[in-house]
Amino acid sequence: MKINFIRASDRYKFAVATIVEPIARILETYADVEVETDVYKAEDDAVNVYSFFDEGYLTEVGGLKGVTVHLPHGAADKDYLTAERMDMFDYCVVTGEYHRDKLITEGLSAERIILGGFTKFSVLNILDDTYSFRKLKPFTVLYAPTHGGDNKANLCSLEHSKNGDIVAELEGNGFEVESSLHPNEAEDHRCTTDLLIKADVVVSDCSSIIYEAWHLNKPVVFLDWMVKGFIAQHYPKSAENEIYTKGIGRHANNMIDAIKMIREAAKYGITYDEKDMLDKISSLSLRFRAPNIIAKSLATIGGLMK
Repeated sequence: MKINFIRASDRYKFAVATIVEPIARILETYADVEVETDVYKAEDDAVNVYSFFDEGYLTEVGGLKGVTVHLPHGAADKDYLTAERMDMFDYCVVTGEYHRDKLITEGLSAERIILGGFTKFSVLNILDDTYSFRKLKPFTVLYAPTHGGDNKANLCSLEHSKNGDIVAELEGNGFEVESSLHPNEAEDHRCTTDLLIKADVVVSDCSSIIYEAWHLNKPVVFLDWMVKGFIAQHYPKSAENEIYTKGIGRHANNMIDAIKMIREAAKYGITYDEKDMLDKISSLSLRFRAPNIIAKSLATIGGLMK
């Protein structure tokens, strides 16, 4: 059988590679599986794995062919993961029970949902183990906003990160700050992984990096006054909106609040409600076994084609 991982755009190639490569390496050990990554065109006689679903992307890669599987390129929801969208694929991978239950509630058959986890969590485990040096003072704050999708002009934190306002405010209060745009916005399109590993506290909005930080037991501070209204308006059914409406983690209403909360986060660490939300998005078992689970599921799907 053949399993194709369909290429991503240049903006996302590094992000998608961190997700695909661990799965592909495991599949390569299977005797009856031929694996291809970064495939430019989908094929009729293969399991074709897609990380995007927009019309322009699907047209560019030859459309939906063979047995189709959607593999998310991030752990964040942003109302992208809906039954209506996933219904175009034969199968879809979800990071955990939260999204599986959401899709089933919306009408997608459970048999078409692969409870696979998110492979980047496993990558982070390896990288975190290799980074043993931890500074005591000053601690490092990573400011890492998401991209704005179709509403870039409205995502305040993105605009502030571009002109340096947030970083300047934090540095002015004595913090050592690293700033990293989403790969879709960064000039080199590289992931934030190395900076995340070294950070003590993360400031973000609705990016996958929220869950990646929590997975590494790093607390997240949210700038509610800048983005809460945007998320409620544009992503009302998302897991990220639940984080804001329920106040999961530390939520600042102004910069003075944010400064206090960053110091508190550095001192006391991740909260229980952050851990609980992460477990809903992807349980501990899934976070450590994702590449194996997804590889086995894809091989099983491929075997059904014979």
